Amino acid sequence: DADDSITEDKLEKQVAVMESNEDVDVVYSDCCYISPEGEKFGNASEPLANDDSVVDKLFETSLMPVHASIVRRSAILDVGMFDESRVAQEDWDLWLRLAVKQHKFQYLPGVLAFYHQEGSNITTNPELMYRRTKHLLDKHVNNPELVKLGKKRLNDFIAHQSLSLATRAYNNCWWKQSRRYFLKAASSNPKVMNL
Repeated sequence: DADDSITEDKLEKQVAVMESNEDVDVVYSDCCYISPEGEKFGNASEPLANDDSVVDKLFETSLMPVHASIVRRSAILDVGMFDESRVAQEDWDLWLRLAVKQHKFQYLPGVLAFYHQEGSNITTNPELMYRRTKHLLDKHVNNPELVKLGKKRLNDFIAHQSLSLATRAYNNCWWKQSRRYFLKAASSNPKVMNL
């Protein structure tokens, strides 16, 4: 986004990882939040261990803000670029499509990007975030590449996204939708309810 920033050496460091690992399609780093007062805090990226399943992590959360990453052009073309019909967080949708098609992600520790919180309205808009989560669920429940991973993995995805929808609906006092999605999460994978 236009109000976010990267370090001067971000591209150099991430390109070096790609040049030395031809099978890596996505390289991403830590991304530090910056408050409206200019204070640095937290990490907007989700670190990835070597034995972590990228797909499983993406069922729960987006791994990183888009500007914390670089992606091979060929990989983006392979999965069909950004989905412009998305209401928000086109990056999460792109990461999921890349992961289910077995494109390799590489986490590079260290802060190389900054996520400025001043003027950020999308993630604080509860109705928009509900619609965004519902769109992600509705779209990928029929994603042939995700379906190929098997019923258990598909149910894990449905459970995580349904739990997120139930929570968002509850926080908006949308009781009927909240109950429906809590039940959907529990029926898809009861273990998700213990998170």
